[in-house]
Amino acid sequence: MKKNTILIFFVLVAALLSAQKMFLQKAQQFQKLAEHPYQNQLIQYNFRQDLLKKDKTNFNRLLVILVDFAEEYPDDPNTTGNGKFQLEPDSTYIYSVGAPPHNREYFEANLEALKYYYLAVSAGAYELHYDVYPKNMPAYTLPKSMGYYNPPGASSELFVSRMEEYFKTAFETADSIDEEIDFASYGHYMIIHSGSDWQHDIMGDTPSDLPSFFIKVGDGKEAVVDNGTVLISHSCNVPETISQDFYENEENGTIIHSGFGALNAVIAHEFGHSLGMVDLYNVYNSSPMVGVFDIMDSGGSGILIDELDNGDLVYVEGALPTLPGAFSRNLMFRDSYLERGLLKEFPDFNTMTELSLSAISAMQNGNDLVPHTYKIPLNSKEYILVENRNVDPDGDGGTAVFGALDGRVILYPTPFEDISPPPPTYEYDYLLPSFMKANGSAIGGGILVWHINEAILYDEGQTDSSGNWTSNFDANTVNTGFYHRGVSVIEADGLTDLGSNYSMYWTGTPYEYFHKYKPILDTNGLFVNWSQEPWKPELTAVTKPPLVDSFNVPGLYHLKEIGNPAKKMSFKVESGSFDTTQIFDYATSSFIIGPVIKTGFNEDNIPVLIDNKMFLLSYWDNEWQDIIGEFVTNFPRSDFPLQKVDLNT
Repeated sequence: MKKNTILIFFVLVAALLSAQKMFLQKAQQFQKLAEHPYQNQLIQYNFRQDLLKKDKTNFNRLLVILVDFAEEYPDDPNTTGNGKFQLEPDSTYIYSVGAPPHNREYFEANLEALKYYYLAVSAGAYELHYDVYPKNMPAYTLPKSMGYYNPPGASSELFVSRMEEYFKTAFETADSIDEEIDFASYGHYMIIHSGSDWQHDIMGDTPSDLPSFFIKVGDGKEAVVDNGTVLISHSCNVPETISQDFYENEENGTIIHSGFGALNAVIAHEFGHSLGMVDLYNVYNSSPMVGVFDIMDSGGSGILIDELDNGDLVYVEGALPTLPGAFSRNLMFRDSYLERGLLKEFPDFNTMTELSLSAISAMQNGNDLVPHTYKIPLNSKEYILVENRNVDPDGDGGTAVFGALDGRVILYPTPFEDISPPPPTYEYDYLLPSFMKANGSAIGGGILVWHINEAILYDEGQTDSSGNWTSNFDANTVNTGFYHRGVSVIEADGLTDLGSNYSMYWTGTPYEYFHKYKPILDTNGLFVNWSQEPWKPELTAVTKPPLVDSFNVPGLYHLKEIGNPAKKMSFKVESGSFDTTQIFDYATSSFIIGPVIKTGFNEDNIPVLIDNKMFLLSYWDNEWQDIIGEFVTNFPRSDFPLQKVDLNT
């Protein structure tokens, strides 16, 4: 078992005596993402635009209801459990995190963990307040069994209909039993149901488990509560547990137990939808498109490994979700970031001078805050977001975590240093791809650059059978094309691993970040030091990868003098990368530029398509000239960059 591929999650006796503080080491291992084929149909179109425009009253208040189902007699083999919560300790459950009993106290602890997570995401600005009901009974019991709501082999129409029925029945049942619930006082809603979820049915033997999802229903399908004065139209749905399909295997003489998980990541992801975020994986086939660099893709799939008293190892998924990327964070907290100087948008920062960039996983105090994101335009519809992702901003080599309820719930990351009580940190990015040292500590990260294409997000979309058009953003379909993404990571190594079905590095690698020097690794692949050989200290139109828009046209700005990974990195935004600049004004923004081609007319030419006209810019006499003028073509309208091919090869 190679040292750089295993994460050891040691639970020490001393840690148990120190307020449930546990110490971690890490490895690059993640659980492959799964998605129910009809899940995306549960989101009513235009929800996110409505959410972004709505009054923010009660935006920090969450109502959670616990629901179970009619008990299964006999047991339904297509579901996990018998329809009820596990309310007693289970001696066969060999691990602490996620262990029963799963009662209201347990779920309140998980929601406390959610609060700490979004405090980190918002840099301290968003403090969640939550209430869990019922107070005097284990759960609200729905009239049907779990299998009724998700029958095996259901069509998309039946699946959506049953999920809408489940959502409506859950809240109306809670309303009929608990008159004290003031539904109007909440901006967010969540159902936690008994059993596991569809996504973690690894063996595929319980197809009637309900998926984890976010739902937004249309007019007339809302849950009607508070004597008809409140209509609930949206909710998160998460399970009692993601632990199921336990299995063992042996590796190098060590027994490994798998199938265990924490709720932290799944709750953070689904609640992210309620805050306005969109899925960044391909919702049609579950392929990751930005990997583990965002909780709205595969950022919740990190696996920790705990060593048991007998020396066996336990794989645990979802206990330390990574932070959202720059695009996702800005959807929720852009105004707050701008107000506090954490986000800088061009032209509100200086070019040609050194800029500081704080790691988003570094907690900042006081009023003089260092920006953690810069927004730089590529064209009128596209821009890049520059952020600093660091796995260990405090430099202590790793992170510890602070747990609750005898280690059954992980509340937040905390420093290695012996501080009582252990304070929260923002080091949720600890499981991002990085280098490992021989002593087990982690080092790495750097500047991560996001390419955002608003034309794909907001100008492209789909029309339903009634003729209603919905943008990709509102339809939650922003990244359904491998070569046509609305949100993507510019991978520093120039290799397109993220989203590729042919790459074993689908989660991303330590080489996706931009920084000054290459690492020196030993024969085991462990980090020794930084070399003096440049890695990716700049991102321009002529680097590999290049900084260009979706039409392969370079922007006016580029990144230079990027430093090495650190809590606070430096870089420059420079412009004027050309010795001379020529402007051809065609009085329209609707044009397509092709690559440089050779013709019988001239050696170097750039075709420009405008509607049904074509222009050919030719490099002649040391300058670009439009020598032949316009001519009419019969080319069909194209939404993609022109491609070139040499028919002689």
